[in-house]
Amino acid sequence: MAMLASVRVLTLTLFVVLGFDEAPDPLALREYEKICNKVPLDPYFKTEAVLGTKWRVYYTWNLDVKETGCIDIKFKRTNALMIKNVKERMQKFLQVEPDWSNAPLMLIMSKHRHILLVSDPERGPSRFIQVPFFSPDDNYFMSDLGPQSRVIPLVKITVKLFYFGSYMVMSDCSNGITYLLARRDKDLMPSVVKSIVDFYDDFGPSYLACDIKKHKIQKKLRKTNVTRTVKNKIKKLH
Repeated sequence: MAMLASVRVLTLTLFVVLGFDEAPDPLALREYEKICNKVPLDPYFKTEAVLGTKWRVYYTWNLDVKETGCIDIKFKRTNALMIKNVKERMQKFLQVEPDWSNAPLMLIMSKHRHILLVSDPERGPSRFIQVPFFSPDDNYFMSDLGPQSRVIPLVKITVKLFYFGSYMVMSDCSNGITYLLARRDKDLMPSVVKSIVDFYDDFGPSYLACDIKKHKIQKKLRKTNVTRTVKNKIKKLH
């Protein structure tokens, strides 16, 4: 097997793309940068607005993830211990070290796969540098990394919130892969999802990542079941 030249971790899905001495296409990189510059126009991002609930991916650009099933993620505010764990685990694999003191959020996809989001001071509040974190128990990814050092580049992402923090667009500046997410604790409006997808129709091919109608029905059913349970308990009290 050829020497591992680079490992790029994509936002959210945490797919690992192994590059073997392949230099990025400069023209493609310029297009990806255009996407990253368009997302945060009239930027709106607040750390508090992304906390407290799961987010679900409903659309993607330049990557079809529908076969993986609906993708849910969660954001968590970091603390000194969390940052210390990421640094100790991943430092030897990073090509360049980030500013560890400026990492406000952890993006959590599963028990073993997280991304530390480090603020990018050169680009403003809606830009981050992502540092992947694979726990020691994640044998799949750690076996790909092996004993090699300094193979993971620091990939920049850009994020924007819409409609008072109910929807989010997140784009990977290294490959143009972009995600449209919605909060799981609020009603989903298909018309809003469509308007955001249409607004970014120049990003490349877009793909439905999760069935919007099915999710709405399931959400209503959960509410109905809860209501019935409460009513039954009230009846027993009388």
